[in-house]
This record gives sequence, C-alpha cells and structure tokens, in this order.
Amino acid sequence: MQRKRQKLGQHFLISGRVAESIVTAARIGSTETVFELGTGRGILTELLCRRAGKVISVEADERLAEEAKELCSKFGNLQLFCCDGLGDDGGNDCRCKGGDKDGSNATITSSDYDVFVSNLPYSESRRAVEHLARADFSRCVITVQREFADKLLQGDEDKRATSRRAVGVIAQYCFKISVVMNVSASSFSPPPKVDSTILVMTKLNRLDTEQIRMINCIFSYRRKMLATILRRIGGDGRGSVPRAYDENIIPAGQRTARIDNLSSSDIVSLADRILGRV
Repeated sequence: MQRKRQKLGQHFLISGRVAESIVTAARIGSTETVFELGTGRGILTELLCRRAGKVISVEADERLAEEAKELCSKFGNLQLFCCDGLGDDGGNDCRCKGGDKDGSNATITSSDYDVFVSNLPYSESRRAVEHLARADFSRCVITVQREFADKLLQGDEDKRATSRRAVGVIAQYCFKISVVMNVSASSFSPPPKVDSTILVMTKLNRLDTEQIRMINCIFSYRRKMLATILRRIGGDGRGSVPRAYDENIIPAGQRTARIDNLSSSDIVSLADRILGRV
C-alpha cells in the first residue's frame, strides 16, 4: 500500500498545522460541496467534513479507501469513493465505486462540487491542472512540488523567460493563483526529496480538451517562430490547420514572433485560430 502511493509520487500529510492551513485557505461555506482528490489517511477529510455541507472524497488505493471509510464513518456528509478521480484523459467525468451504502457505482462531474482540495501526487500534477482547467467550479487549494508551483506562477510579465511551459500558460489563463505557504518535506510521511507549495487558484476561464492539446502542441515547438510553428503543426500530424496559412491565423507583424513574446491570452487566441474557431 505504502509502495503504491510512493510510486504515484504521493506522500501522506502528517502535519495538523498544514492541514488546518489548507482547509482555512479553501474558505469553505457551510452549504458548499468539496471534492477531495486523494483521501489518504483522512487528515484533511475530517477537517473538510466539519466545515462543508458535503464532501466527496476519492482514493485510488482500495485499501486506503476502506481505512478512511471506517475512520470518517461518523460524518453523515461524506461520500467516499475508490477511483482515480481525474477521469479519462480528455474528459472530466470519473466513474467511481463505493460512495453509497450499497457500494454502487457513481459518476462524478465537476458540476457536482464548488471547491477542489488535494495534496496532489507529484506525478499527476500536470494532468490534474489540465483537468481543473476544463472543470466548472469556483476555486481550489492544491499542494504541489515547489518547482512545479513556480511554473504555474510564471505570469505574463515573465513571458520572455525561457523556463515558461504550456502548463503555466494554461494555469495563468484559467486561474488567479496565489501562494498560501511553502511546506517542508518533514510535513509528509515518507518525506519527499523536495519541499512543496500550497496554492489557492480561483477560476477565471475554462479551456476544453482541444484547446489544451493545441497549446501543448504549440509549446513542443517553442523555440520556433510562429510562422514555422504553424507549418509544423499543419504537416506532422500532431495537430491540424483547418485552412491555408494566412494572416487570419498569424498577422503579418507576428510571423517572426516567438511564443515567449506572447501573453497567455494571446497563446490561447492563437490556438483557437489554428483550430479554426475564430
């Protein structure tokens, strides 16, 4: 069980102080529904149940899910499922089992909750951010590797930075992001090799699967000029240009520009033009 969690890049939070900080940062209302990804040993689950109107918690490890169910059985506002929680790639619905007393399956969608809370497994952080970018909810509090947090926090004023990545553009376009606190490795068991950062992300915009794929595709050519990127996308099967290259996709004055020179909104707009949405 422990080895499986480590394989996923997950470490159990053991600091009550940090757990309280996460739940406080979520600003949960008594009538709101919280979705917790990764029940673990339930250190956050119990605090969430005390504040929220309803808590939907999912755990991929079936043995951990059963342990957490016993630990939190006193809370009538908790539904605990055993599933991945992020749904299939490209979708935001996840098929889970065990949430009801009869153990029947259920489909959870982003419209089922108001707040998302998770100590994300490091290996799933990018996938989770892309999932959240597609989802329909108010805000989330996530704990991620500190280096990954730095990528998400890199705003448009840093657009010339060579370390900018597609996931950062997606995050900056979709969320208002702020740091709650940095967390030392000793707050987890087993302790990871790096420190973590807790982020609050409030939803601003949504992207769909095609837009996210196109942004990732564009960034696979991030050292190229925009005109070159467009030709590559149209010719290698990684994406599709629905009409001939013209100034409707890349204005003449931007053909020699590079991705690092564009804001997050500009990059999303470029993706939409390539997809033929503008």
